[in-house]
This record gives sequence, structure tokens and C-alpha cells, in this order.
Amino acid sequence: MGQDASSEPPVVLLVEDNPLVRMTAADELEEAGFQVLEAANADVALKVLEARSEAPLH
Repeated sequence: MGQDASSEPPVVLLVEDNPLVRMTAADELEEAGFQVLEAANADVALKVLEARSEAPLH
């Protein structure tokens, strides 16, 4: 993916209301090298995004 070996993995926000589907998809994405943020619905997803935008960058 053109990333430096020392950089952090790309981040994916996974929004799925079915817990089993979300867990399976998250496992697959993590195995593919992504950092996965999970949300059960749009409201939770927005809160996750807001929390990440407030966090200081490394």
C-alpha cells in the first residue's frame, strides 16, 4: 500500500448493526493489516469520529 514499515496501519471505521457480521468483518480487516474502529450504528460512528478528531496526532 505504499506505506513505510514504521508507520501506523491505515484506519477503517466499520459500521454494522449485526454484531456477528461486524465481528467477522473486523477480524478480516485486521488480518489484512488495518486498524479497525467499530460502531453499531451511525450515531456511534459519529461519536467515534469526533473522539478521533479531538485526539492529538502522533
